[in-house]
Amino acid sequence: MSEELTTRASGPAPIDSFRAALRDGEALHTFARNAIQRFANRPPQSFPQLSDLLDTLLPSEVTASASVARAVGMDAKELIALREGSIDPLRASRTALAALWQALRLEAGVFHALVLADHNRFAGQLVGGLATRGGRETDAEAWASLESAYQSLLLDAPDSMEESNKL
Repeated sequence: MSEELTTRASGPAPIDSFRAALRDGEALHTFARNAIQRFANRPPQSFPQLSDLLDTLLPSEVTASASVARAVGMDAKELIALREGSIDPLRASRTALAALWQALRLEAGVFHALVLADHNRFAGQLVGGLATRGGRETDAEAWASLESAYQSLLLDAPDSMEESNKL
């Protein structure tokens, strides 16, 4: 009977998917709580760039880091690349990057400065803006897209910022 609940021809049982999502949410909550604690000793604006902040804050265990990635809707490899500073953050999934921003509870100016520091390292590699599926995107359009994704997250959970401060 229990095998019937956990194994189906069409994929995992709904309860297994729920449990996995719950584990991922708990990993994100732990990440956010640890960030708040670390920011008490080292403010986020003291990090030179987003990749340095992520390298300090993300769990070192691959499975825990992958859980954080899944919780924000990002591929684990993309989060690793952000952590390593090997991709331009403005080329990452905007919704996932906005979810990381929300989890870290950073002020817009601080988050933008961290992202910009990583982004500027890649600016010389791109001419005419960021490559996108539909052509080229200017930096201004990329920032607007990221800000829009962040605002959408806030609209989806308007008291999430207030509630998350109670961690």
